[in-house]
Amino acid sequence: MKMIRPDGLERGDTIGVVSPASPVLRGSAHLGAEYLRSLGFNVRFGRHAFDQNGYFSGNHSARLSDFNEFIRDPDIKAIFCTRGGYGAVYLLEKLDYGSLRRHPKIIMGASDLTILLNVVSARTGLITFHGPMVAANFSKGRAAIHRDSFNTLLKGKIGPHSDNFGKIILQARKVVRQGRANGRLVGGCLSLLVSTLGTEYEIKTRHSILFLEDVNEPPYRIDRMLKQLWDAGKFEGVRGVIFGDMLNCSDAKYSSMSAQRVITSVLKNFSGPLVLGLSSGHTRRPFVTLPIGLPCRLETRAHPQLLFAQAPVRE
Repeated sequence: MKMIRPDGLERGDTIGVVSPASPVLRGSAHLGAEYLRSLGFNVRFGRHAFDQNGYFSGNHSARLSDFNEFIRDPDIKAIFCTRGGYGAVYLLEKLDYGSLRRHPKIIMGASDLTILLNVVSARTGLITFHGPMVAANFSKGRAAIHRDSFNTLLKGKIGPHSDNFGKIILQARKVVRQGRANGRLVGGCLSLLVSTLGTEYEIKTRHSILFLEDVNEPPYRIDRMLKQLWDAGKFEGVRGVIFGDMLNCSDAKYSSMSAQRVITSVLKNFSGPLVLGLSSGHTRRPFVTLPIGLPCRLETRAHPQLLFAQAPVRE
């Protein structure tokens, strides 16, 4: 499928903000919106962004309506999500993929949005973004955002660090296996990716650089999920693997079985480069924005880094 790059954001553009998953705190969402406005963008919340229906942010049709309305609205140049949680999977069946192909725009989120980002990329060819969310991340201000990756991947030449485009130095905690590998960047939250197995939304991993991260999962559950992906053949054809910070993924009862130990054990027969500790997704460090679907190179010599031959957005 032909790769489609959305237009890069410019100052004065309008970002549409939606809540495709769980309910959001209004105060946090408005703090995040104010930060985006301070960068020069206009912000418009979806009509149902602050709805609540149990553990969903509004009913399924309302959440879908907000997303599709912003997809179709030519004045909306990007769609950012307020937070993750649970519920984005209900939008996938009737999401307006056709309009996204005809009028591509930036879509960014993380956590529960993992499936949506990868499905949109696989079905349309559109580069999507595993990046900060309005209430969960932007509300915390500049310190919560990895500015180099956010500016270069989203703003084209208007960001102050655009001269660094094409390279993300991975502030990785450990290189388990050295090497160099080329592939499409795919992935996101591990538990969400595992939940797609056996469905029409199952992640496609062949010829990829696979990014995996999660939060609050004890090592035995990480073991089980990685083993399930392995047995499902999802590491076949994968060129390289990058793990996130795996925040709070420990168990005091079995302190010798760390997340790192489990990962290296389950993937002992994976031959490509393997890196642990990229601060994208659930992290206490600045959130690194990653372009899902964009070809890249993972290199581990000296400073581990991701290299991109082309920009993920059109200038």
